[in-house]
Amino acid sequence: MRYLYNERLGEYAKVVSGLLERLYYFSSFVSTLSV
Repeated sequence: MRYLYNERLGEYAKVVSGLLERLYYFSSFVSTLSV
């Protein structure tokens, strides 16, 4: 049970980090546009 939980947590962390990365790239792109 604990292993399954950890695996799901890892998938969730992967998704969250992907979203943060996308947000970071998007914000840097917007900042280059605003200059």
